[in-house]
Amino acid sequence: MTTHRHVLIPDTSVLHSEDKTLLISSEFEEFWGRERQFADLQLVVPEVVRGELLQQATRAALKTLKRAVNGMSRLSGIAGVEYKIQTDEATVRGDIEARFDKWLASVGGSIAATPVQDINWAAIVNAAVWRLPPFSPDDESPAEKGFRDAMILEAAVAYCSKHSGSVDVAFVAADELLLETADERFASLKSCSTHDSLDAFASYLRLFREDRLTTLELQVQRHASALFYDGEAKGGLYFDWYLDRRIRDDYPKEFEPPRPEPDDLMDILIGKSSYRSWTSAASEEVHVGSARYQGTDEEGRYLWTNSVAFRQPFIFIGTGPGSRQYCKEGYRLRIVKFDVNWSSLVSLSGEVSDARRGPIELIGSSFDPLDGLLFWREWGEDQEN
Repeated sequence: MTTHRHVLIPDTSVLHSEDKTLLISSEFEEFWGRERQFADLQLVVPEVVRGELLQQATRAALKTLKRAVNGMSRLSGIAGVEYKIQTDEATVRGDIEARFDKWLASVGGSIAATPVQDINWAAIVNAAVWRLPPFSPDDESPAEKGFRDAMILEAAVAYCSKHSGSVDVAFVAADELLLETADERFASLKSCSTHDSLDAFASYLRLFREDRLTTLELQVQRHASALFYDGEAKGGLYFDWYLDRRIRDDYPKEFEPPRPEPDDLMDILIGKSSYRSWTSAASEEVHVGSARYQGTDEEGRYLWTNSVAFRQPFIFIGTGPGSRQYCKEGYRLRIVKFDVNWSSLVSLSGEVSDARRGPIELIGSSFDPLDGLLFWREWGEDQEN
């Protein structure tokens, strides 16, 4: 099979990292490092995606700078000597921007400008007024981001239209409304596809490498994803196999309340907090990824893997001297990731059947700082209820 270039256009969610010390998510870095060994990949980042990532990182950095300046002022008062932070907001913004651009250059990526002159603004205004995708219905989203999503999609569509047929263009987005709109816009474009996750795109690339990239095979992959998990109907193999309970039973320590870290232990020693001080800030969410095609076994059974991630925010709250409530600033987000392996038969018509569960693997866990604004955007509705 001849070498073929695949262009990946990501939504912000694909590159976003909860850990602000990482400008780009570790999941994307792992995906990119793995898949570039087998495919000719090019990354094209929409202008608005770059802007959103820079805004999120800069916001977190400036909050840290503010705390540092306040701490330095207090230190100066204690020592009787004026100490100063040798940086300012403009420098921080510039450094973060330079860091992103350096990373993008290192992976051979480029920026897709927003085609302001070519956008059908009347259609955008109509969608905004009538809350049509990618705009969210009034009662479903406490933080509307439809306009940003619309601009991201316009950049992706403009790139696909210009390069249709010459390269394989894939738009990857986790947002259902954005993906729904992208499916409609990409339908008439040659060699342009949409995917709801990096896992789904990885399956697409694997099918391409095995020269099995047909409409039927793509339908099989989507059918496998739907068979494994249907969140709206609470159906699928995930529920039939009681995987939520099985994972918790097999890995109980991963779901225990987070224990204090070294800096938290210092708070305990000076009497500010009790021992078990990290408290749930909102309900746990379970994210189930698309079925990833892994090949076939000697019996001809299709091998699949679905990622399952448990996400829950925590806040540091304890009882100090005199039963005084003490709340440490900031949130943390715990993410525990698993891979569920399974297999199935696939008929000539593309029907997925005779599913068999395989091993469950712990991929890893993290407990990283979570920006307060992002917390309220994602879990604010949960707080109100």
